[in-house]
Amino acid sequence: MNSSSVEQPTEQPVQTQGVPGEAGEALTVEDFHGVYHNLLAEIREYLSRLGTPETVLVRLHQCLADVTKGGKLTRGLMPLEAGRRLLPGRLTPTQASDLAVIGWIIELIHAAYLIEDDIMDASIFRRTGLCRYLQPSIGMSAIADSCMVRSCVRHLLRARFEQHPQYLDMVHLLDAMSFHTDLGQLTDVHIAKTTFRAFHHFTPETYRFIITNKTAYYTVYFPIVFTLYYLRLSTPKNMAYAKDISLQLGVYFQITDDYLDVYGDPATTGKVGTDVHEKKCAWVITEALQRCSSEERGLLEEAYSNGDVEQVKALFDAIGMQKVYADLATESYEGIVEKIAGIDESEGLVRGMFELYLSKIHGRDR
Repeated sequence: MNSSSVEQPTEQPVQTQGVPGEAGEALTVEDFHGVYHNLLAEIREYLSRLGTPETVLVRLHQCLADVTKGGKLTRGLMPLEAGRRLLPGRLTPTQASDLAVIGWIIELIHAAYLIEDDIMDASIFRRTGLCRYLQPSIGMSAIADSCMVRSCVRHLLRARFEQHPQYLDMVHLLDAMSFHTDLGQLTDVHIAKTTFRAFHHFTPETYRFIITNKTAYYTVYFPIVFTLYYLRLSTPKNMAYAKDISLQLGVYFQITDDYLDVYGDPATTGKVGTDVHEKKCAWVITEALQRCSSEERGLLEEAYSNGDVEQVKALFDAIGMQKVYADLATESYEGIVEKIAGIDESEGLVRGMFELYLSKIHGRDR
């Protein structure tokens, strides 16, 4: 039930904790973390009222604290940054606090997917420590943690925004985002685990399907559209622009991620050929397969199947994949810039919001 006409955004009758600062513009990253501490306390209090055993309260609190630690907050800060550009100088403390809550809802969704992803990929490290399922006394019960994190997302959405005029739109958005991300996740794992041999499904089309669903929807589209719903700027025209440009930004984000997995500085990225080890249908390999000779293809298949990162990287170098990426990055950047320039701002959408996200993606090293 998208709004059919533009309404001047006003504070909605939602319950908030508030944050320091005289105006919404004053909310800092430290304040953003403060909002999360309030949310953790709310969740613990709610679970206590349900009679949850103390040992479970401690476990869940620690889980919620750990799984969001050490991240870049790329997704989490998006709603607040978007709000500041959509309402420059007019964002109230209540609106800023609510947008911070939305940001943490998104970060928790991201955390739940990472817990599951690490189990499926048999990963060892995540951010600054061991993966959740490898921590003492956790094991496969990390799946229950992931489920509970998702349930906390639903609880926070209902507790904070049930009285918002576009609450149902927010719920439907969460459902649609989850569906797309789960579909992308399943395809990613299935291709890597069961159909790897001879790279039969390692095609640009399959790769684009995976990253559009697995990454683009919840990395860029979800935060932006959630913000438009909250500020009641979700006109059909604004929504069409948001979907088109957000998905392009999300695709470019993941392509860059895949490139950095091979060519980034491990000290910065925390990755050393993870996609090769996990036999993922990633950007570098799918594009290399479009350019390699039959001999190089055979060598790539052998090296990739053995998880030989150095040999795979040497073959990528021989094929010229660094230049291929540089050319694609330039082309993607220019294409998105052109799309952003074509935005009609008459219904409240602003180009600066998308320009900010593009600046964070283009030229990044982690």
